[in-house]
Amino acid sequence: MKNTVVFGATIAGLLLAGPAHAGVSDDVRGDLYELGGQIDQVWSRDGDGPWDIADGAAKDGKAVCKDMIAKAVKDGAKDTDPVSLMDDGPDFLKGDVPFGDLKLVCDRMQRMIDIKVWEKWAKFAMQELGKKSGGDIKFSENCLATYDEMLKKGVAADSKVVAKKVNDASGTPVDWKGTVKELRVKYCDAGYKKAKEEQEKRDAPYKKVMKGEKLETALTYRGVFLAGGVGTDDPAKMAAASVWFIDTEPSELCPNLTQKHVIHRYEFAGDKLAKSTNIETCGIPRASNYK
Repeated sequence: MKNTVVFGATIAGLLLAGPAHAGVSDDVRGDLYELGGQIDQVWSRDGDGPWDIADGAAKDGKAVCKDMIAKAVKDGAKDTDPVSLMDDGPDFLKGDVPFGDLKLVCDRMQRMIDIKVWEKWAKFAMQELGKKSGGDIKFSENCLATYDEMLKKGVAADSKVVAKKVNDASGTPVDWKGTVKELRVKYCDAGYKKAKEEQEKRDAPYKKVMKGEKLETALTYRGVFLAGGVGTDDPAKMAAASVWFIDTEPSELCPNLTQKHVIHRYEFAGDKLAKSTNIETCGIPRASNYK
């Protein structure tokens, strides 16, 4: 990995005081010095491997260099103003690089950051795909939604991810490489299809005996307590009952220091939710709480 370079104020003054920086205001010099330091710190590679960017390149999904460039432009920086870089990067060699070129470098960083944001969900989708149950469909749904957002931001579908090893659901390393589209099809599309099929199988028994708001509630919880505190996940028993209970534990204790419970009571009129109330109790709920 490339070493991070940190400059002191004295070195910064020497770097920015040469002929190449003549005519540049102190504000702009400071802006360009900080931008150069940021660019130097975020690019790295292992040996002859592909260039990658560190986590410090982004804040809340936005390239840190974006705000730095905006400030430099506001202070009067010109595209021809030089920025001193102490290390090579994928698009430049160390030395003085025109500010205008670093605008393009920052755009590239932003695209890589957008890809990394999407990759998080794509890797989750890959791991869920390996599960026999089909995994949680939310991961593949998020992968597909984030993919569309990524392309709208300007990332091309044939953009390649930084090749590396990634563990699957069993902890076995797999090759993570290719274009974002290839990985989306391989893991997100396939994951969504498999998870959807498995979800339909799980939902079928509930859909057979319920509909409307009652079915929606059943698919949310999958299992409930009935009157008297008897738990069940049997769709037929749930369909036959007009009152369901869901026991929850908020992150607080009762005055006597026992766990506080909030039991959500759902009362149905046919397939419609007629009434919803909460029952609060301290300690383990008793049969009398489920009525």
